Amino acid sequence: MARGERYEYRSIRLEVAGWIGPRVDLGEMDATLNSLGADGWELVSALDLNQSHGKTDSLIALFKRQR
Repeated sequence: MARGERYEYRSIRLEVAGWIGPRVDLGEMDATLNSLGADGWELVSALDLNQSHGKTDSLIALFKRQR
């Protein structure tokens, strides 16, 4: 980070749990990510929240943007 640069951070939870397996609405996910990108947010990381036995029920997406 260059001297004087400041960032703010944001996290969102994206639900992916389904009855039998993961359910991801890619259109909704794209719309959410594109909306945040249009507001200057950059996706820097995404991680899954393991419910149990390797089952994922949601993702956490972490964003940053310059203040």
